[in-house]
Amino acid sequence: MRRLFGRNGKAERHIEEDKPDNDGKLTASITITDIGRNVRTVYVVAIEQSTEDTVFRLNYTDYTATGKYSAYEKAKELLYRFTEQEGYIIEPADIVDNLSEKQKPYFEMSEKRAR
Repeated sequence: MRRLFGRNGKAERHIEEDKPDNDGKLTASITITDIGRNVRTVYVVAIEQSTEDTVFRLNYTDYTATGKYSAYEKAKELLYRFTEQEGYIIEPADIVDNLSEKQKPYFEMSEKRAR
């Protein structure tokens, strides 16, 4: 916090606070581990960028997920619910996961033309 002083060393009318640009923003990590055929362990951690404090931690076992990506989407939905309720901000680029590129859905353009 920075104070502005007057002539007599007394603080003037207003006080300016230096807030960092990343105040209220989160960085999250989602880790998914396969246990069995349809059983996955999901571990989610969210850290506030300005203070580097852990504000959200979640560890659960999912018995209904058919793949790693569906477990990832459920964990991401729970993380977004937390950020909405608590007033934090999280960008999709600030979420780190352990999924490979083959496990994420993608679109591929065909080289052949249809007639």
